[in-house]
Amino acid sequence: MQKINKLLNLEYWEVLRLDAVLAHKRVIDCYFHAGERKISKTARLCGISRPTVRKWLRRFFAEGEAGLRERSRRPHRMPRKTSDEVERLVLMLREKTNYGARRIARALWQKYRVKLSYGTVQKILKRNNVYISLVRSSRFVRRGVVTIILLILRLSRN
Repeated sequence: MQKINKLLNLEYWEVLRLDAVLAHKRVIDCYFHAGERKISKTARLCGISRPTVRKWLRRFFAEGEAGLRERSRRPHRMPRKTSDEVERLVLMLREKTNYGARRIARALWQKYRVKLSYGTVQKILKRNNVYISLVRSSRFVRRGVVTIILLILRLSRN
């Protein structure tokens, strides 16, 4: 039992610094050094769930130390991904018209009968580093400047 406590007696900052493989090795060591080789006891000692202990043991027995490395969580396929053809169409419309996401979505439907939500169009634009400029038209800027000048003139008269 002292050997197990020595294995698991870590400060919080030490646990944070452990890489994934080393942390999983500690779970395996705890399982083998617990004496009875009980999953419940190992889970309790390590402060993790039983399914997690089972997962790391299964991977360790199947693949050895290589099985203790983290695996990619990226999906194997994306059946509803927007096609490259439609993405090119969105980017072409943006380049030609300089429309925002809503107007591009509307234009896609009207001209090409391609139905995309404006959120999807925004994600396509963002993914391709095409940003919508936030510059306002000069009409609004002038109106604001004129209002400020009039306010200053009124205040200066008093």
